[in-house]
Amino acid sequence: MTKLQGLGLFVLMTLLFLVANRGAYQGYFHGDDLDNVSWTPGLENSEYASALVSPKLSPWNFRPVGHFYFAALGRTAGLDYRWYVAVLHGLHLLNVWLIWLLLRRLNLGLVAASAGALVFAFHMGVFEALWKPMYVFDVLCGTFCLLCLLLYVRGNLILSVLSFWLAYKSKEVAIMLPVVLAAWEFWLAEKRWKRLLPFFSVSLLFGLQAIFRNSAKNDDYTFHFTLDAWRITVPFYTSKIFLLPFSGLFTLVFAAVFRDRRVWLGVAALWILLLPLLFLPGRIFQAYLYVPLIGLAIAMAAISARQKTAVVAVFFLLFWIPWNYSQMRIERRKMLTQSDENRAYITQMAQLLRKKPAPKVVVYDTAPEGLQLWGVAASVHIPINDLSTKIYRLEDKEAAEALRNPGVMVVSWDHGARKLWAASRTGNERRTAYIEMKPDTPIWLLTEGWFPREHFYRWTRPRARAGLYRPVDAREFQLIANVPDDQIRATGPFEVSITADGNLIGRHTFKESGLQTVNWRVAAAQPGDVEIELAIDPGFDPSGGNPASLGIAVAGIGFVPPGPSGRVPE
Repeated sequence: MTKLQGLGLFVLMTLLFLVANRGAYQGYFHGDDLDNVSWTPGLENSEYASALVSPKLSPWNFRPVGHFYFAALGRTAGLDYRWYVAVLHGLHLLNVWLIWLLLRRLNLGLVAASAGALVFAFHMGVFEALWKPMYVFDVLCGTFCLLCLLLYVRGNLILSVLSFWLAYKSKEVAIMLPVVLAAWEFWLAEKRWKRLLPFFSVSLLFGLQAIFRNSAKNDDYTFHFTLDAWRITVPFYTSKIFLLPFSGLFTLVFAAVFRDRRVWLGVAALWILLLPLLFLPGRIFQAYLYVPLIGLAIAMAAISARQKTAVVAVFFLLFWIPWNYSQMRIERRKMLTQSDENRAYITQMAQLLRKKPAPKVVVYDTAPEGLQLWGVAASVHIPINDLSTKIYRLEDKEAAEALRNPGVMVVSWDHGARKLWAASRTGNERRTAYIEMKPDTPIWLLTEGWFPREHFYRWTRPRARAGLYRPVDAREFQLIANVPDDQIRATGPFEVSITADGNLIGRHTFKESGLQTVNWRVAAAQPGDVEIELAIDPGFDPSGGNPASLGIAVAGIGFVPPGPSGRVPE
């Protein structure tokens, strides 16, 4: 294969990649994307520059290289999602080209180098990194890791160290790159260990800070150096390397079967770069494999160099590309469905906020799965261009206090109809006698211990409160509950007791699963507002082994007046 043929193959690969991933341009922002777009354009360029050169570990995971990507596009492209994907794909294709250059520097032929580049270009184990802008941090880290390796191999030590610094400032997974350089020196170079000192110094500088920080906190970003962590992370990541359960472990077999130091280097790089991720059971995402896959590309290229060209061509044409494309189609369907829902939510939120004064506090009930709290917050902050508005989930402790105050805006998302319901509380609203768990339910009546609505019901905590109006003709109090099978299996029969202003309305023991209606007779009393409290014993923990977090799934609750016949309808 000539260089011109190699260039033609790269162009063909680029076209094939863009055609296969054209659906990404029909996608839309997810929670982390929107969150980054909401605040990064507001920072001065000097703040990015300062963070870029700072030797201190950011206390809030500020990554100046990747965050500047959001700032630049947020200032120029706004919410035009296509630009974010176009830049992301451009960076990925740049990385494919850098992979090819690196493989050529490792004395691999045009066919072998092209094979390694194809492995990296079409690896759907990192599908989300190619479709979600939120993973630009991993893609940029890959860019600078590749530049670091390529420049090091070429002997440009100063530029290589600078690239390593930029790689770390893109994503912390780059911290293990000096060990990969040491493996290259050991197997393929002249063992000039002093050349590695500046790289290990940078790694040690940030690594020690991370260790001290790790010991002072316990969250999803905390390292857990335990076998329990590996039981979660190893099955996950090894199943993504070749898109089959535990298939990534076969890379260790490659090192034993192929007596080629370049294969050894590739396998070692894969596992060295993957190692920190294996101790983060709280943060497992397939896109995090993006940087470690540099090692897989090296190993597969070195293996291809030992095969006939026809064998390599058959492998890619009949297996690698079709297999990854089939996996992409599965992932694409889910991604586009989520994107459509996110787009509908964000569009309706922007339309809503254009018609109303900018709210100071927003409490939301339900939202698209792909947005989460920070995505909902960004969907409010971006249209009004104000980051001071407070956003709470219904189950947050702060929400109960917020809902008592006039001016709070409450929003609820109807997944089925893809419609956003919203209302601003004036403080003069009258309570209702009965609450049905619908999208337009006035959630300020649910004063404590309630979770977001799920279809036609919502879960309570083991203790929950609601504010109702007791009408003059109230004769019975009704509870409609949806009891799932797993709750009965976990707790057995459980009791629900209901009080109004501290006075017992009634108790009921649920012994079976299913949708059930319970009515209690209530004595005549003066009409007026009352505080209803539900107590569920025992509570329900759906995950098992933790303190009970759930009470009962309520579809409807409240006072029921008699019908025309004098009977209470059910």
